[in-house]
Amino acid sequence: MSRNAYAVFHKKNKKDGDTVSLDAITLEETDPGNKYQTISYTRFIFEVVDREQIRISPVKSVYWNLDGAKQWFLEHHNIRDPETNSSILFDMVFKTRLFRQVELSQYYENGYEPEDALLKELFLTYINHGVLSGKELSLLHNFFHIDNTILMKWKEECEEPSKHREFSNQLIEKADKGSWLIRQTSVKESDVIKTRVITFKTKDGIVRHCVFAHVYGCGYILPQGMQSGMEMPSLGSGEYITIKNHVFASFIDLITHLVKFTDCDFKLDKLIY
Repeated sequence: MSRNAYAVFHKKNKKDGDTVSLDAITLEETDPGNKYQTISYTRFIFEVVDREQIRISPVKSVYWNLDGAKQWFLEHHNIRDPETNSSILFDMVFKTRLFRQVELSQYYENGYEPEDALLKELFLTYINHGVLSGKELSLLHNFFHIDNTILMKWKEECEEPSKHREFSNQLIEKADKGSWLIRQTSVKESDVIKTRVITFKTKDGIVRHCVFAHVYGCGYILPQGMQSGMEMPSLGSGEYITIKNHVFASFIDLITHLVKFTDCDFKLDKLIY
């Protein structure tokens, strides 16, 4: 970060005698994995395909002090990276993630991590249309991700890992219309992008699949044109993937959107796990 960049930000964000210092945002010793002290952000280079699609290539993951980021992005309404002066890609998604982590830090002590059993209980309450408090929703959005064991517990019934896909299809074919499950994909994951598939049975009884991915420091995406054996781009590789121009701040946001606003006509309360 150059001194010129620092001076520009210092001047542009002057408000009523108050300034936002980059030193309050950039991390030095804070634990990057601590959701109560930091927020992650992955920088991308990108190309617009059309109104609905964009090509992205991850460049670098950075971690910002949560209090400093709150000042910079929420209180002073900035939408630019405080170190590069480039626009934050998917800025509303980033601000949602930031707001939720700030909310989390107000509810729970630094370092608290919910047990899997609690996350399972909250998740099942959510998909079965139960009522959760703001505090419980905060936990769910921040901590429930695609590697949670409840999502693919069905695999324990399949003795041969090589047949997980075949077995999952059989489960869905036998299930009620609207049923769904999550399985791993044949797409190779990278250091920053983890992929999964939602397999579901439509109201017409057809088995369909929806590939999605968790991009660390960004959110949940819907990759396009995925084929078996493809590899997700790693940080700094220069490789691109095409995604729908709609990113989600959490796994909960993703599945809720798919059910309400797309033709993925599965029912949240019909999860096979």
